[in-house]
Amino acid sequence: MNRLSKIIVALMLGSATVNVPAHAYSSSLNDDGIGAGFVWQDQYNDPLLMPKTIKPVGENVFIFSPKARQWAAYNGSGQLVGFGRANGGGSFCAELNEPCLTEGGKFRVFRKGDSTCVSKTFPLDKGGGAAMPYCMFFNNGSAIHGSPQLSLMNSSHGCVRVTTPSAEWLSNNFIKIGTRVLITSY
Repeated sequence: MNRLSKIIVALMLGSATVNVPAHAYSSSLNDDGIGAGFVWQDQYNDPLLMPKTIKPVGENVFIFSPKARQWAAYNGSGQLVGFGRANGGGSFCAELNEPCLTEGGKFRVFRKGDSTCVSKTFPLDKGGGAAMPYCMFFNNGSAIHGSPQLSLMNSSHGCVRVTTPSAEWLSNNFIKIGTRVLITSY
């Protein structure tokens, strides 16, 4: 089991303290017989950097790795059912004049919005209004949400940005109020 898998299992089981400083395509992951079948994958067609299976916990789990800049969705049986490119908070946000890393840990989605969801905070100079389609809030003002373009670096104000089609798929098919969210370390 690789380090990321061990961290994910530890976070899910609560058995360890971890220092946590488009259009879609279907992709078959049957090269080794694990995760055979189709899973949701965004249009970037990046290689899977997350585990294909995790320890089953009996409920859906969304995992974001800021280090890998990738999200993964696992069903209650621990099988990967979706993944794609993502980015989280940046190491420094100029407009805030401070770091804005996505907080790591275990959370649950407590509020969802639709395609018209917008930020009540950013951009600061306008008092909000930034598009956050299919927002799924999991930690105070931090949400998983769609973005029309994803940079290759963590550059949000703390949210988890995924492609807009991925956010739509997650919101409509996978994430409900109460869904488990795990954010791993940078």
